[in-house]
Amino acid sequence: MYDSALQVYAGEHGGRFPEGTNSYSALQKLYPDLIPARNLAGVSGEIDAPSRVIVKGGVLTSNESSWVYFPGLNRDDGPDIMILYERTTGISGIGTRVHGHAVGFSGGHIRLIPDAQWESFLAEQAKLRAKLLSPR
Repeated sequence: MYDSALQVYAGEHGGRFPEGTNSYSALQKLYPDLIPARNLAGVSGEIDAPSRVIVKGGVLTSNESSWVYFPGLNRDDGPDIMILYERTTGISGIGTRVHGHAVGFSGGHIRLIPDAQWESFLAEQAKLRAKLLSPR
């Protein structure tokens, strides 16, 4: 799935996760070698939407993917840096109903962040990313 594809990509690129002009063009780099287009839809996205865009030579947008991805990070940034999350609350990384967001971390693990903690978690992760990315 997306988490292992990101880890494989980083392993093949000196520890760096995909980069691009935006988060969706970065995620699109996982296709077709590491994941099928349908996996780019995210958990709550329309499963065929990425294929329709990619076949026409287009670049994914938030209309085709429910993933929110943070380009510019690498494995050396620490295992608990969020690199990706499912935009829609209430759906786990495997599509079951939950109370929170599925989050993928740079260390390769996935965790559910409960809705009650979501805003503070986002704020803390934004601070961590800013600290990591500011010297780059």
